[in-house]
Amino acid sequence: MFSSSQQPGVTVRAPGKFKVSSLSKVIKLWPCPGLTEADNGRITQYLKHTEYGSGGGVSEHILAEEMFETKYSLLHSSQKEAVTLRQLQTHRWRLDHPHKCIFAIGDKKCLKNVKADNGDHTTIKPCTEYKALLSLLAFQMAILKSKPEDKNCHFIPLRYQNSAIGEIHTNKIGLRNLLSKSEDNILLHFAHQFAQTKFGKDNVFVDMIKVMIVKVEHEERGHRMKNMQYPPAFDEWCHELLCIRPEAYCSFQLAFGGHTERSFHQI
Repeated sequence: MFSSSQQPGVTVRAPGKFKVSSLSKVIKLWPCPGLTEADNGRITQYLKHTEYGSGGGVSEHILAEEMFETKYSLLHSSQKEAVTLRQLQTHRWRLDHPHKCIFAIGDKKCLKNVKADNGDHTTIKPCTEYKALLSLLAFQMAILKSKPEDKNCHFIPLRYQNSAIGEIHTNKIGLRNLLSKSEDNILLHFAHQFAQTKFGKDNVFVDMIKVMIVKVEHEERGHRMKNMQYPPAFDEWCHELLCIRPEAYCSFQLAFGGHTERSFHQI
């Protein structure tokens, strides 16, 4: 038995089938969307190469003179930290990377709400405070800055890198051990050299690693290695080893994979 009572906003059509009715209330004030690529085409690029969560603050050198009446370079670590905190308080925009937009903060912060034309929230534009932000010289210089090449990214000062977020992300995707910065981390050294294409395109060692990965995946799924396609460079090296020393290749093939001697004769 189904109750004849009906929940607000839901129309009962048949047992187990519901239809959600449209909202009758028209919302006049909508959350301000901030600045997006629709307002300036360079905003998306700026968000892609900027790790920090906010920007547009007063120069640390100026703040050092105001706070301690000396140059920033002459301050000790605790004083520099105080200047950095004060500098954060002067930031004028906040970057929202997940939503690909920028919000005004500080003295001329976002008004939070904007009106929708005739209730159409699909055409909502940023609030009036963003006109000032778009015309701000510091903001224009920030979004016009070119994205650095990947090989130059490690020259970016640490204070402008969001390493904490990077560590959280690498932990979530299971790469913490691979990217640990210990000197004896051979996996990290290999990853760096592989990314720089130092092993070449048809490298036997790289091909062997690929085969080992596939071998482990097959074993985890309970699959055999029969009819597996091997990389050409690896296959050629295996055949050469088989021709030179069949007994040695037999031991190698059991540990690292490769065609059997019979398969090579059939190829």
